[in-house]
Amino acid sequence: MGDIGSEPAYGRRLIPQIMDQLARNQPDQIVFSIAKPSDAGLELRDISAHAFAKAVDKTAWWLRQQVGESSSVRPVGYIGPHDLRHILITYACVKVGYAALYLSPKNSTEGALSVLEATECDIWAKAREVEAAPLVKDILEKRPMK
Repeated sequence: MGDIGSEPAYGRRLIPQIMDQLARNQPDQIVFSIAKPSDAGLELRDISAHAFAKAVDKTAWWLRQQVGESSSVRPVGYIGPHDLRHILITYACVKVGYAALYLSPKNSTEGALSVLEATECDIWAKAREVEAAPLVKDILEKRPMK
């Protein structure tokens, strides 16, 4: 990637690199707004480019600490809340050299296990403060995961 202020290498950057560049050049740029219920209805919490890039870096650091470096792209399985965590995991996986593998909680256990087997997925990420879906519990009982 070129110097700050130079023409971006369009078509040659990964999405996390684009976000990192935005965080450097326009750190206060709002990239997400999260709606939260409040007494007055919905309240929006804005997420700046800088805050999001920092969250991605923290997630990437956590992932690297949990499973280490990889010499090849390996999948990281995830079933969890449909919120910003999906994007954080996706970007963090790219930064660390993994690929996010999102499974639907509506899949059958056999179907999910088949996908995990076909992709050779042996790494699982879980949202800590949310109880795991029944499918996740079934998967982790039947397939060893990191």
